[in-house]
Amino acid sequence: MDLTAEQYFNLTVALLSIVLAIVSLLFSVLFYKWSEKSNKETTKLSHDIAKNTQQLEKLFDRLYSDTFGLMKSGYEAMQKSVFDQNMNYSNSSLSLEEEIEGVILVMVTRLTIVERNAIYHFFSEGYRHKGIEQYKIDNAIDTLKNKNKIHVRQDSRISLVSTSNDSDNDSDSSSN
Repeated sequence: MDLTAEQYFNLTVALLSIVLAIVSLLFSVLFYKWSEKSNKETTKLSHDIAKNTQQLEKLFDRLYSDTFGLMKSGYEAMQKSVFDQNMNYSNSSLSLEEEIEGVILVMVTRLTIVERNAIYHFFSEGYRHKGIEQYKIDNAIDTLKNKNKIHVRQDSRISLVSTSNDSDNDSDSSSN
């Protein structure tokens, strides 16, 4: 059997196509195994990420609750020290106005700057039994302001009148 060039070429092409088919089958099996391995690793990593995310959420929740608890306890301690403490101004020799003035001075001294609404709230909670009305508190604030003991800002924040500036001015004038 004599093969012509054309038949020889056809046989070669057929053999090459069989070899290519076998190689492509081997590559498909190889790629399938690689993708399967990659899928397993991806699944494992996604489970690890989910687990770590849950741990972070638990940690964040615990830190949030701890921080909130600390802030709440600090706020409650501040309220207790200011609101629950007997200010020792229930002396029968003091008038109600003098008692209100004394309490306001103590509040401003302890808290440095106090809002007018906080003073109203303090008296409504801490001195409810005395029935102190808001105009009496305003009168006491005005009296303290006129006595130059407190400074009332335009934003209704109240602070002590600074005495250190006065002493600084005195020492400056005596050194000249």
